Amino acid sequence: MFRVPISIILVTYCSACTIGDCLTSVSRELAPDDKVFVVDNASADDTVEIIESLGNSSPNPTLLRPSDNLGYSRACNIGIRESKSEVVILLNPDTLVSPGAFQTMVQALQAPEVGSVGPLGDNAPGDQFVLKHYPEMDMQTTREVPPTDEVIETKLLSGFCMAFRRETLDKVGLLDEDLFLGADDLEMSWRLRTMGYKLVVAKGAYVRHISQASFASLPPGKKEEYVHASDAAFVRKLQRYYGSTILPTSEQLFGCDIFDEALARNGAALPR
Repeated sequence: MFRVPISIILVTYCSACTIGDCLTSVSRELAPDDKVFVVDNASADDTVEIIESLGNSSPNPTLLRPSDNLGYSRACNIGIRESKSEVVILLNPDTLVSPGAFQTMVQALQAPEVGSVGPLGDNAPGDQFVLKHYPEMDMQTTREVPPTDEVIETKLLSGFCMAFRRETLDKVGLLDEDLFLGADDLEMSWRLRTMGYKLVVAKGAYVRHISQASFASLPPGKKEEYVHASDAAFVRKLQRYYGSTILPTSEQLFGCDIFDEALARNGAALPR
């Protein structure tokens, strides 16, 4: 089935243990005009060597190598700007893409009111958690979900895999570069919804996610430092937007409790 060309953007940081399998799964889903961009954030392991070893074989990624670790959002934006396709998919390097996932997501993205589409996942919050929809599924052995065009409107899409039309990103802006690591998906989900777009989960798309595999390479306490700083920056943004220190709850913002701890940690008063 024909679909528009897509660009896959991956950001790596010490991702040697997962990037090879991830790119193999991606290669099976690519059409001839699709492109893959990997932005490596100064990995200290064999990530770059693994990517370069692919040579001209599929998916033949374009490797972009900033000299320093720029953080997730800035690195993603480098890849987005480098790409030209009508559809952009941000994908974590610790994922495995199931057959037909990209096709299903791109199809769901065609509705003009949809700002972003995400798949179901085995390590995903809220409406994207696969067992919420297929409770009998064995996540250890099952690699696919039943084919369907059904979509589920949601308040939050997790950043492990998000699809956008380029024209949407041109209107709402790219990822918030004040968020070095973490909260980027929360902020983008919130921003899209405040600007009138819908977020949907493509129920027929499935992407497995090891989740935060690269964090293990960070020095002790560094992950928490980065994540807490991004959380604090996003809370300040919410306070500016709502004009008050009294903010909506995480449930009101995202349909789940994913941000309650961050709101409390940063002194945000919640409605009674």
